Amino acid sequence: TLKLEDLPDGFDLYVLGHLHWNEVREFKSGKILLPGSLIPTAVKKIEAEQKKGVWFFNGKELSFSPLSFQRKIYFKEFTASPTVKEEIRKFILSLEKGSIVNITVK
Repeated sequence: TLKLEDLPDGFDLYVLGHLHWNEVREFKSGKILLPGSLIPTAVKKIEAEQKKGVWFFNGKELSFSPLSFQRKIYFKEFTASPTVKEEIRKFILSLEKGSIVNITVK
C-alpha cells in the first residue's frame, strides 16, 4: 500500500479520495485535500457536522462551494423504557422529510 510519506515532494496540491468527509491540511510543499462525498454515504457524526460541496483549485488557492440543498443528519440517543417506542416516533415525526436519522437505544 502507498503511504503519505511515499508521495513525492514538489506538488502544490495532493488530492486523495474515498473518505466521506472532507479535510484540508498542509502537506510537504503544498496542501493535501480529502474532498469527501457530495452526499451522506455513511452515517458518521463527522459527516453530519460538515457541509457537502465542491472544491475548486485555481492553481494557488483552494475554495469550497457548499451545495444549496443538503439532507440533514440527526443523531439521537434514547434510554430503554416502556415509552421508548412512542418517544422515538414523536422524534421522527418532528423532523423534516428526507432527513437521515441514527437512533441508539441504551
